[in-house]
Amino acid sequence: MRRWLAEALIISALLVPRPSMAGDPVSTFGLNAAPASMAGASGASTDASSGPFSNPAATGMGRGFILKLGYLFSHPSLTYNGQAADVPRAHGLTLGLRVPIATFSPGGRSLSIALGVGLHVPDRWLARIYLIEPTRPSFVMWEGPVNRMVVTPVLAVAFEDMVALGAGVTLLADGAAKARMTLGYAGTQTRSEADLDIELRLRAAPVMGLLVHPVRWLTVAAGWTGELALDMDMHVQADLDAPGIEGDTWISIRGTNDYTPHCVWASLAFFPHPLLDLYVQGSWVLWSRAKPFFARMSMWLDLGGEPNLIDQVVPSSHLEDSFVVAAGVEGRIRLPSMMMLALRAGYQYRPTPVPDQTGFTSYADSDVHVMATGLGFTTPPHRPLTLTLGLAFQVQRLVLRSVTKDPDVYLSTGFRIEGWVVATMLDAALCF
Repeated sequence: MRRWLAEALIISALLVPRPSMAGDPVSTFGLNAAPASMAGASGASTDASSGPFSNPAATGMGRGFILKLGYLFSHPSLTYNGQAADVPRAHGLTLGLRVPIATFSPGGRSLSIALGVGLHVPDRWLARIYLIEPTRPSFVMWEGPVNRMVVTPVLAVAFEDMVALGAGVTLLADGAAKARMTLGYAGTQTRSEADLDIELRLRAAPVMGLLVHPVRWLTVAAGWTGELALDMDMHVQADLDAPGIEGDTWISIRGTNDYTPHCVWASLAFFPHPLLDLYVQGSWVLWSRAKPFFARMSMWLDLGGEPNLIDQVVPSSHLEDSFVVAAGVEGRIRLPSMMMLALRAGYQYRPTPVPDQTGFTSYADSDVHVMATGLGFTTPPHRPLTLTLGLAFQVQRLVLRSVTKDPDVYLSTGFRIEGWVVATMLDAALCF
């Protein structure tokens, strides 16, 4: 029993919440087919069904009731130290909704108000919180946050299709758990009892967007997203009752498991031809505001003698602000019966906020090049019912990165990472 207890305490000391530091599936993939096929350079787009994810203001630019359903599937092929990394796939359902609320005509001008909702639900779990050794190289941008649920309701106001303003919140639930266990044995019989209490606490981060269409050939957009963290707060109490050993053990683990930083972005859309759209976008991501630590663990051990207390803080590596740039193009072809086929492509450069890992932590992350393409199909507009189909395909390349550490000081001598992530998005939208 003493050996089992010692092993359990050692494992508890090594396993702490690993920080998942990434935006979410929205900032990683784009979710909807149109933004995804242009590598996220879609802030100045007026696609209302993508508004909650791309720019809340775009929700006000649409017409009628819009319902969009889609599916995301991504397959990571990442390696560290030449071995395949056990990074889970991300896949799930996506919903985009626009509901018109009211339309006014003050002074003969059109003013419309609409509600939008963006929803992404992984088909395996709503959120992923797990424990891992902090010294093991792990892909902090890929292992957890791309597998979380995203809920974003927004409200938008548009004036004459010239100016639109939208605002809302991104919702996320973090976790708190309490567990009580009784362990013991009498003779050859083992006795164990356990109670588990889990609480989900709702968090919200503001999102805002502005869209201005001053002239026929130009649209200007800007927006801001607040920071959001999925925190874990877990308390475990174990009562030991066995011949020769009695006492209590209390373990507390607190930490940030998923962190989304503040993001300020601006986007431009150019229309040099009625059938050609060009998009550029830049995003300033404030990673440096991340918390100074990601986990705190406390253990209290009382076996009838002198109680022992272990209080350990596992520090986080300082993160750096990053500037993400993206560009996209959409060309359209008129088909018979006024149907339309859209061909899209895009590129994004996403630098890593993780500096060289020469200290205690081993966050394995590197710069990412995103190459995207896709297409869309739209039935004739100005009908009672309009159908839009979209398909997007992305290849995200993680740049080779090597880190070396002092083997006399740290458990790890360093690591080498690289890899690819392939993602596909499908969606269909009805407007009526």
